[in-house]
Amino acid sequence: ERHESLSALTTKMIEDALHFKGKIITTDNRDEPITSNSTPVYLCDCVDPTNPSHGVPISGRCRKYDLCLGCERSEVYSEHIPRICYRILQYDATPSPANDLIVDRKAIALDTLDRFRHEHPGGEQLLEMAYGVANQAMLDNKPLLPTII
Repeated sequence: ERHESLSALTTKMIEDALHFKGKIITTDNRDEPITSNSTPVYLCDCVDPTNPSHGVPISGRCRKYDLCLGCERSEVYSEHIPRICYRILQYDATPSPANDLIVDRKAIALDTLDRFRHEHPGGEQLLEMAYGVANQAMLDNKPLLPTII
C-alpha cells in the first residue's frame, strides 16, 4: 500500500513538472503591462529573472531560456505564440539522442499552447496563425529563435 501511494505521488510530480507554470496574459495591451518589471525573453516575458522557480542554479540572472515555460515567473502574450510554435518545430527537427533530452521541454511548450488556446479569447485563431508563421519561417530558413540552448 505504501509503495502504491509513493508511486502515485512520484507519477503526479512528474506529470506536474511537464506543465506550463506561468501565466497566460489574455490582454494584448502592452502599454499597461501586467507586471511592471517584466523582461522580454525568447518564449515569454519574465517577471523576475533573478529568482527563477525551475530549480536550475543560475549566476545572478537566469539565462536558461529553454526552461522559461516551466518557470512560475513566465508570462505568455499572444506575440510569443509564433516563437513557441517555432521552438516546437525545432524540437521536432532535433535528431536523437539529443531529442530525448528535450522531450520534457516540448511537453511543457505544448501544454503552454493548449492553455493559451483555452484561456485567451482569440486563442484558437491566434494559435492557427502562429503555426502558419512558424512553419513559413522554417520553410524560408528565417529563424524566429536561436538554436536550441
